Amino acid sequence: PRQLWEEALAQAEDPAAAIDRFLSRRWKGERPDRKECKRAADALARRGYLWQDISEGLTRYTQELWDLE
Repeated sequence: PRQLWEEALAQAEDPAAAIDRFLSRRWKGERPDRKECKRAADALARRGYLWQDISEGLTRYTQELWDLE
């Protein structure tokens, strides 16, 4: 039923927040190389995240590192 679907979507976590948390835990402030980025992206894809969300998350993570310098 539509009501249950809407309730489930309302309770679903924002994918951006989940991806950011995953990347932060995985790399702990370290700058990943290309191979590590690919592994993380693959792991997130296996968890069901969309490539667009994964790509944006990787961009946010690396941009944050550049801003800290």
